[in-house]
Amino acid sequence: MSPRLPTPRLARVLAGAVALGALSPVALTLAPAHACACPDEGIAVLAPSRTVSSGEQFRVKGVWIQSGKPAAGRTVKVQARRDGRWHTLKGAVVTARANGEFGVRLVLQQKGVRVLRVLGVVPDGPDVKDRFRVTVG
Repeated sequence: MSPRLPTPRLARVLAGAVALGALSPVALTLAPAHACACPDEGIAVLAPSRTVSSGEQFRVKGVWIQSGKPAAGRTVKVQARRDGRWHTLKGAVVTARANGEFGVRLVLQQKGVRVLRVLGVVPDGPDVKDRFRVTVG
């Protein structure tokens, strides 16, 4: 299952960037946010694979645009859905870089389909989110 992007416009921008070579699907390298025609709002996640082994380290990357600009210096958390609630994964809190990019290394132990989300913390408004699934084998 491919990651769900928060807005169709952001999905088109990222898909166009992949087609033009600005994003490398192999390396999951993101184009700088200021170099694309990005939407005014949104956070997009590029999940590395659909399946990982229990205990295997993998990387999740993305880009966050806030009010038409990169969300530089903003807090980004990766959370897992358990027992009907979202829980921030231990050590999975990072700061978006100057161009809005972020990346975090994760290690999941619990086997099965895991529903995760990236949460962009907005102090004076609603947080922005993007969900994705990873199968842990």
